Amino acid sequence: MSTISNYFNSQKFENENNDSLKKAQDFVYSYYKNMKSNPKKCLQNYLSTARISWNGRGFTKKVFGTEVLEKLPKANVRILSFDSHPFYVGSVLKGIIVVISGNWSESHKDNQLFSQTLFLTKSTDRYSGYYIQDDCFRFV
Repeated sequence: MSTISNYFNSQKFENENNDSLKKAQDFVYSYYKNMKSNPKKCLQNYLSTARISWNGRGFTKKVFGTEVLEKLPKANVRILSFDSHPFYVGSVLKGIIVVISGNWSESHKDNQLFSQTLFLTKSTDRYSGYYIQDDCFRFV
């Protein structure tokens, strides 16, 4: 067996998978808690180089904050499903892919289903933890 095959059958790999699932769950909980109460606060979860697509429109972090998050009304967001998968290059964990679907409702508007895919990565220039490198959000 190759070294990579051995790694993916190891206890270390299993531990990293379990750890990345827990980190993704914690991240999603915190992110959507902020999205419900203070959407602009979500901006702290993005790397400065993050690529963001919101309903098909591309944004930088700064523009996303002023064009989208500052204008979002408070909403009731309910997560319907969530999944995550660690992202490896060879045997090195590089990030976590997170897929979320949910229900978004604002006062006086019908509920809208949404889908969001995040690529979380560790930052080398910030505090420990995971941050959003890529975000693709769409109402469905």
